[in-house]
Amino acid sequence: MGKPFGRNRGLTLIELLVTLVLSGFLIAGLYRTFVAQHKTYIIQERVADLQQYMRAATSQMIRGIRMAGFGNVKMVLPLKIGTAEYWGVVNAPSKEGAAMVCVSPTTATIAEAKASETLLRYQIKVNRLKNGDDPLFDTGDKRYISIGGLESHTIVAVDEANKVLTLEKNVIYEKEARRAGTPVYPIRVTSYDGDFLKSYVDDIDVDRKAGKVEIEKVQYEYFDASGAVTTTPDAIRMMKVTVTAKQDDKDPLSPIRRREIGSNIQLRNLK
Repeated sequence: MGKPFGRNRGLTLIELLVTLVLSGFLIAGLYRTFVAQHKTYIIQERVADLQQYMRAATSQMIRGIRMAGFGNVKMVLPLKIGTAEYWGVVNAPSKEGAAMVCVSPTTATIAEAKASETLLRYQIKVNRLKNGDDPLFDTGDKRYISIGGLESHTIVAVDEANKVLTLEKNVIYEKEARRAGTPVYPIRVTSYDGDFLKSYVDDIDVDRKAGKVEIEKVQYEYFDASGAVTTTPDAIRMMKVTVTAKQDDKDPLSPIRRREIGSNIQLRNLK
């Protein structure tokens, strides 16, 4: 025979309250653990984004620096742009940066001359004179070019109607560099310093998960062929660039974070 119904017991009010309190402590502990883990995840994600932005900016700069001297640009040295004169491929090296004589990645190509056109040995016909609205060549600050990466020259006249460039008359004729389709690189001088990186980072169209990214400092060191530190422009064969960036998304729970990356850049076109 079963036990009488009246002798079955449930939870008392005190037991229920104790259970609720213990459950509350357990849930609170789990919640705090979740919040801490989530914050750590967000911080790591933003740090990874910060490093990604830094690498994107520095890789752009490294590609440009590695092209310093390409195209036999010494043929047109010294360059005079505005009131400034550049006597070497690397100019005025300092801890803050240097001016580098490089070819532009935006090029034209040599075009086939029409049968009715007779070009002189110091003239070339190109497929375009502008990149959008921006002139690629002129007889002023944009008068220096490299043909096929083999020879560099100075433009003395531009025939816009026929897209013909007249070069200085003492050019060295290289048949391999004058075929149709051969790239014609504009030669430019770029200052690779903190301002270059800052402007590039500001122009990057990316998802700003990392908050505002700021290039805080860019430092340069220069080395000769033996690996010794030098500041003599003609002796420089390698550069070390160290970039320090920070982010501050104005979140009181997420303090300012800094990262530093360094890159060694071989100037392979300098000998």
